[in-house]
Amino acid sequence: MCIRDRRLQTRPSNELWRIRHQSDGRLRVVKLALDERAQRALKREVTLNKVLRSELGDDAPVVPLLEWHFESVPAWIQMPWYERGSLADWIAANGGPSRVEMPRRLRIVAEAAEALAQAHALGVMHKDIKPGNLLVESRDDEPRLLLCDFGSGTVKSRERLEQAGVTIMGFTKTVNTDASTSGTPAYMAPEVLKGGVFSEKSDIYALGILLYLSLIHISE
Repeated sequence: MCIRDRRLQTRPSNELWRIRHQSDGRLRVVKLALDERAQRALKREVTLNKVLRSELGDDAPVVPLLEWHFESVPAWIQMPWYERGSLADWIAANGGPSRVEMPRRLRIVAEAAEALAQAHALGVMHKDIKPGNLLVESRDDEPRLLLCDFGSGTVKSRERLEQAGVTIMGFTKTVNTDASTSGTPAYMAPEVLKGGVFSEKSDIYALGILLYLSLIHISE
């Protein structure tokens, strides 16, 4: 059981709420799928999260999924609530990128790149890298970036899913083409915008744009 605390986002296909879980009183985030396509995205997210965390361990740079439900409508998944929010929220709370020392900014850039590299090493592509999909976890007052929302994601092969020993949800035998092609245009690589094939390089391009705009480029 849980108590709705605050609506965070509303879209035609899904809603995002902050909730308080009655069992422990902790804040969580729940994502509700309001149509069949959104439900498939949630199932992909659960599948890919299981792959990443089973291969990388509990300390993986990926937001953990705590609970999920697909037996009735609306389907939903739950994840922890991070008080510092996204990378963009954290930067704003610190007074903007110019207020963050360059060595610290570069450390965050390297950390984000390493998180994505770990996913790519397992054949997992995110496909929707953007500011809201990098959340900030506090560790000894230092930000630690966690990737989230793999609902648009995919893997290079179905065999990779089977090797991880997880229940496959949200994919058909044509894993790459079955995954959603949705994304955020401002961060899409040129080949993707032209209708080309998505690859790890497309993820890297999106991350580079995000980090440059967020941490490196500072308008005077």
